[in-house]
Amino acid sequence: MISNAYGIYITGGENNTFSNNNLVNNTAFGFYLQASANNNTLFNNNVSANASIASSATAAFYLGSSGNRLYNNSAEVISNGFFINNSAAYNNLTNNTAINNTFAGFNLTSANSNIINNNFVRGAQSFGFSVGAISNNNNISNNSVYNNSQGFYVFNNNNNTFVNNTVNNNSVLGLNFTSVFNSTIANNTARNETFGLSFGTSANNTISRNLVTNTTQAIRLQVSENNTLSNNTLANNTQYGIYLFTSGNNTLANNTAINNSIYGFFIQQSYGINLSFNNATNNEKLLEVTGFFV
Repeated sequence: MISNAYGIYITGGENNTFSNNNLVNNTAFGFYLQASANNNTLFNNNVSANASIASSATAAFYLGSSGNRLYNNSAEVISNGFFINNSAAYNNLTNNTAINNTFAGFNLTSANSNIINNNFVRGAQSFGFSVGAISNNNNISNNSVYNNSQGFYVFNNNNNTFVNNTVNNNSVLGLNFTSVFNSTIANNTARNETFGLSFGTSANNTISRNLVTNTTQAIRLQVSENNTLSNNTLANNTQYGIYLFTSGNNTLANNTAINNSIYGFFIQQSYGINLSFNNATNNEKLLEVTGFFV
């Protein structure tokens, strides 16, 4: 299907299967599943080369509905590859590919309890994954995110899980969390970013067993409290392994900082910090604490 505003528009339809379709140059959406289009299966579809409206609201695959399964689909050169919105829940997106999207490979906005697993994103101009406001209880795991401006941008949400994702060669940030609460960030790998994992105004998160290498600052917390950082490995970064700024009551345990050019651990104007069983090897400085008391 070529050169329509919508390639396939689904409303009020459930338990349908859409496979092996090729949608090209649709000006707004490839597949559009409205709020009542639940429990459908989409696989082996390709949406490409949309004459994309310059808006973060257009997409190759738009889900405003729940219980859908998408696998082995591809979205290329479109604003959003896969957009889950409008309180859509319990969707499962697995083994999909998003390439060269102008906004995000995967965009979750007001989307809850979805599973986003084993997908590949490359070349998004803004974000590989954007997980936005009121998007809670999602499981985002085993995804590969390469060569975007930011790998993950996560903001204004809680109780999400980010596990076993690989984030490489994103030009600004690997994983960026702002106003994120009660979430788990574990077993992720970030390489060759300016910043590996960055947290701002975020609290009560578990940040564990992540590997961050070849960044400027591996893990950075700013104005973030009551987080637990444990068993992370931070190696060959040009400034800091872990940097805390005006961040209180955080726990750092069993982290390893190796071959970082300035500090293994840098704690600035922060209070109530609990450091235990951390290792720092071959950093220019092992630990510096300035400002408030630890």
